Amino acid sequence: MAGLPSNPISVNQAPAYGDKAALDKLKSGLTSTPMTGVPTPAPTAGRPPTGSPSPAAGGAGPQEVPQNVPPEHQKLFTRLAQAMKASQLLMEAAQRPDAGPWTRFYADVAQQQYKALAEKARTETPFFSGA
Repeated sequence: MAGLPSNPISVNQAPAYGDKAALDKLKSGLTSTPMTGVPTPAPTAGRPPTGSPSPAAGGAGPQEVPQNVPPEHQKLFTRLAQAMKASQLLMEAAQRPDAGPWTRFYADVAQQQYKALAEKARTETPFFSGA
């Protein structure tokens, strides 16, 4: 084994690859925003130290609802959102070439239920009825 060094630790302690400025930037724990170049703290692995969720965690949990909205309106809008999602999924499934008559039937039923709930929300909530 004539070509192998006897000691795997290098005497040269300089970075072996990459840009020294980029490596120093990583070491400082700051990044810059793409548009403005403003230094911001770099993201770290693991959960954030505080208990509050970050605003960029889209759909991570229930959102905070203002206290002046009555619970029956909250429930109505939750049902409306669920009906809209079900209607969208079933309409996409009904558009497929292999969709059968039952899929198309349930897509039509879901669409009718969504329209009925939307009309109910429009007539029963004060925000829409006052306009």
